[in-house]
Amino acid sequence: MRLMKVTMMTVVVVCLLAVNGFAYSLPGGMTGYNSMGKSFVWETWTDIEPEPTAPADADFLKFDGNQNVTGFKPVPGFGGNLSFLAGGSSNPLSSFQATVGYSNYSPSASAGVASFGLEFSWHAGQDSYGDDMYSGIGVYRGTVAAGAESGVTQDLDGFAVSFWSDDEDNYPEQLEFSPTPGGPNGSLSLSLSGGQLEAKFLLGDGTWESFALIDLTALGWSSTAMDQVLGLSGQEADVDFANFQSSPEAPAATPIPGAVWLLGSGLVGLAGFRKRFRR
Repeated sequence: MRLMKVTMMTVVVVCLLAVNGFAYSLPGGMTGYNSMGKSFVWETWTDIEPEPTAPADADFLKFDGNQNVTGFKPVPGFGGNLSFLAGGSSNPLSSFQATVGYSNYSPSASAGVASFGLEFSWHAGQDSYGDDMYSGIGVYRGTVAAGAESGVTQDLDGFAVSFWSDDEDNYPEQLEFSPTPGGPNGSLSLSLSGGQLEAKFLLGDGTWESFALIDLTALGWSSTAMDQVLGLSGQEADVDFANFQSSPEAPAATPIPGAVWLLGSGLVGLAGFRKRFRR
């Protein structure tokens, strides 16, 4: 069973064009949004083949009156993520901490599977064909559908930690799932120190549970890996979120003029996490 996969692209950001309040367009068809006082890149994804035309962002995202993103809405067959570049080869990331609170979590009744989580990814080198490879890990609030592939006989609701890599020969996928009753409200946490990543979840009664301690260096991560990205991901889940905190911080939310905001021609790595629960 696999929870997520990732695609990554490097783009030259020359300008951001305001399109709707706090939203702005980015190269590669991605869109930037403000949420919880910070700026994130939004990307929609799907595992459907052939890939259909994606619905509008408003079908996936919840907004307040100022067009700040306040949550995800379920869209069967699709998922998406809000993310930001946290570190790279020229900006080593030896440690980070990220938490997010969520409320009103519920899976789509028709999906049979849903998830919402915190994710971290990094550039994992190139394959023999010269194609870029990426690895990622996340902690999720979600459900797993029944079936032989999931190894369960009924739908389970709880928390998961998932690791994957494009370099599957050297770094096979790993998944841990805990059918801890989560309820609709809580928090998720990822923290990295000394190469050790800790995943935790906070239950509605205020109790933090340490879910997993993972040696990222053994999974191919290094502090100088390119395109290290933190973000929130949602798949077929209805959820509100707030109080996202991280170190390093996501860029501060800034009202963008109605014309063009020139940023220069620096190369910026923008990542989109792709996550799914196999049915």
